[in-house]
Amino acid sequence: MSRAVSSVTVIGLGPMGQAIVERLRVSGLAVTVWNRSPEKAIAMEKFGAARAHTAAQAVDAGEVIVVSLTHYDAMYDVLEPAADQLPGKTIVNLSSGSPEETRAAGAWVRARGGRFLAGGVMADSEGVGGEDAFIFYSGEREVFDACIEALRPLGRPEYLGADDGIAQLYYQAVLSCPGRA
Repeated sequence: MSRAVSSVTVIGLGPMGQAIVERLRVSGLAVTVWNRSPEKAIAMEKFGAARAHTAAQAVDAGEVIVVSLTHYDAMYDVLEPAADQLPGKTIVNLSSGSPEETRAAGAWVRARGGRFLAGGVMADSEGVGGEDAFIFYSGEREVFDACIEALRPLGRPEYLGADDGIAQLYYQAVLSCPGRA
């Protein structure tokens, strides 16, 4: 049995990233934050989050790194300078993208020694952590099992399988249903 995750880093502090930080801190986890706009990271100190000054410091600080950016190109821009810190880290990417982009991101992270889990958040920023919130996850089962208790405060976890892209596929399918978007 693996030990519980005690520290999480959140990279990307738009409305969703801010909600993630708040829910993780309420659950008692140590949270480090980083954002390309430092003022957003400074604002998260009110929830007790520690602020990293660089993306590399942010990756170094957390056992699990939650990435909440606008798209996968932003993930590469942010994580490439921190690639030396990726071995042994778990990247949980909650950014939007296609299943193909998600599979490529998983391969990129693993090629640099990290672990990868993709997620599709089925809640808006105000609903994160609420009773109706759930998150589709995909990636290696042992990665999911190792960090799910740390991620549970964000919403009910739904593990879909080892294919990195399946969470994005389900996320997009649900959003395209009439009356859901």
